[in-house]
Amino acid sequence: MIWKDIIPKLPDGYNTLLSDGKEFGEALVAPTILYSPIIKALQDVGIIINYAVNITGHGWRKLMRAKRPFVYHIDMLPEPQPVFDFIQRMGPVEEQEMWGTYNMGAGFALYVDPDFTEEIINYAEKHCIRAWKAGRVEEDGGRKAVVIDNGRVVFAADTMNLRS
Repeated sequence: MIWKDIIPKLPDGYNTLLSDGKEFGEALVAPTILYSPIIKALQDVGIIINYAVNITGHGWRKLMRAKRPFVYHIDMLPEPQPVFDFIQRMGPVEEQEMWGTYNMGAGFALYVDPDFTEEIINYAEKHCIRAWKAGRVEEDGGRKAVVIDNGRVVFAADTMNLRS
């Protein structure tokens, strides 16, 4: 079930108010944050970005789009915007599907040397972008997966396949 399936259930449709006072339709079309300014700023000061990926479409599964087999452990999660809780409740949509389809409050991930974490967070704040150290990347044989919140949600490599 996706958000379009929820609209017929709502007496006010897209005008239904969320817990933060925004209309459902307004939240669905909120502007995307552009991350290119922070990328450029980091490159200008010589910080090496090993990999970068947007977290949309396949949600948090996109973290494992890099070719090499890594396990991405996500320990620090953003607070999802009210629209995600609303979609999950009204769908209803299982938690695994929410993290696998939506960004749940994070729009972009950078893979960098951990020694640069604080510096990158400071640059992000200067560009009005919320950033945090979300977790770590590890080699685990040939395993490729995303592990969210110590195993609360896990995506194996085969979940990146296109779904109907």
